[in-house]
Amino acid sequence: MKKLIPLIILLLSSCAGIDTYKVGDYSVNITSKSRVNEEYQKVCILNCVRTVKGFVNYHKKEMWSVASTPVIMHEIKHIVEGNFHEKHASLE
Repeated sequence: MKKLIPLIILLLSSCAGIDTYKVGDYSVNITSKSRVNEEYQKVCILNCVRTVKGFVNYHKKEMWSVASTPVIMHEIKHIVEGNFHEKHASLE
C-alpha cells in the first residue's frame, strides 16, 4: 500500500469531475472546502475547529479532502498510519 500512495495521490489530485474513489476499505471524497466542512461538522463532537481542508472518519471509513496534493497526502497518511493528531481524537 505504501508504494501505491504517490500514484494514488497523483491520480486523485489530477482527476477533475470525479469526486469519490475507493481506496481499500475507504471511500475517498475530493470536493470543495465548503462541502468538506459541511461533512466535518456532521461528525465533529469535541475539539472542533472552525474549518478544515480534510479529515478522515474512521467509523464510516471515509476520507474528505479538497483537491490539494499535500492535504490528500496528509489524509491518506491517517488512513495508513491512524490518528496522529490528539485534537482530532473525537473522529476515531
